[in-house]
Amino acid sequence: ATAAFMASAPYVQPGDKVVFTNTSTGAKRYQWSIDGQPFASTINTSRVFNTPGGYLVQLVASNDLCSDTASAVIHVGSCSGNQTVVWYFGSSAGMRFNTTPPTALGDGSIDTREGCATICDAFGNLLFYTDGKSVWNRLHDLVPGGNNTLGGSGSSTQSALIVPSPSNPAIYYIFTTDAIADNQENGFAYSIVDMTGDNGKGIISQPFIPLQAETGEKLTAVRHTNGRDIWVIVRSAFENKLYSFLVTDSGIEPPIISLLSIKYKQTTESVGAIKVSPTGKMLAIANFQENRVEVYPFDRATGIATDAGSFILTGFQSCYGVEFSPNGSLLYVGNYNAPFGITQFDLSAG
Repeated sequence: ATAAFMASAPYVQPGDKVVFTNTSTGAKRYQWSIDGQPFASTINTSRVFNTPGGYLVQLVASNDLCSDTASAVIHVGSCSGNQTVVWYFGSSAGMRFNTTPPTALGDGSIDTREGCATICDAFGNLLFYTDGKSVWNRLHDLVPGGNNTLGGSGSSTQSALIVPSPSNPAIYYIFTTDAIADNQENGFAYSIVDMTGDNGKGIISQPFIPLQAETGEKLTAVRHTNGRDIWVIVRSAFENKLYSFLVTDSGIEPPIISLLSIKYKQTTESVGAIKVSPTGKMLAIANFQENRVEVYPFDRATGIATDAGSFILTGFQSCYGVEFSPNGSLLYVGNYNAPFGITQFDLSAG
């Protein structure tokens, strides 16, 4: 017997259903399991995943003579399980979050004040990290072609975002935003990492490919409803436009543009983070200059944010960071200046 199956989507959001289609040969019996726990013995099956994280799905196919096992990892939520368990940031600082308690790391090569990004494989092994300008591999060495070639800035709120290719597990996109302090000369761009290069440690195969001029320091991503493609989202620096770029098997599609009611009047309004909720239904934007957070309904099927149902949160001192709880019901906002602290909002309270 030879075990094999296909998952309808390897990346989904909480509440989504994944269909598993059995393509095994020479088998009479089947046993499906998730993280070692059996859940079905039918030829084909499906499962609704409600909790964010990474799940190991296995199929044991057997006959009277032998058995074989096939495996796949399903990632649930905007954070893709073990791919995000290691962070490198600041001055050589780092954290590993899949230990109890989390482990502090001090072996990083990064030295940055603001935006950065790290990516691991499905098992939590470090692949590479970046400050938006340069890239370091799992050994903390500069990646070939990745020494100050990406176009981001150490002074950009969200200088870098790493997105895996939906179709090629060896290819990653690094999206970058330039900083207000640098007059946003490089705008919004991307570079391509090929993990087959340099004996599996990765190379920058294509650096700094411009996508959009005059964007701010805000950069985030969320899965499309198809569970495969990825929306990468940036906001314009001076206008009221939100750009949603869809990353597909074929590459990066032209942006879907949402026109928001708020038009930025000062470049410092572009400082501060943007974040989509794990459910993909809400979008929060921190406005550093005006000390407010704009919250918009978002449709991850179309990539469009709408004014209808939007609202504004105020009362901050240079609000900078935003983040949602795993189920999207809570929003957290952090101040850049004193009084420092994090404010929690219950979005389910109405």
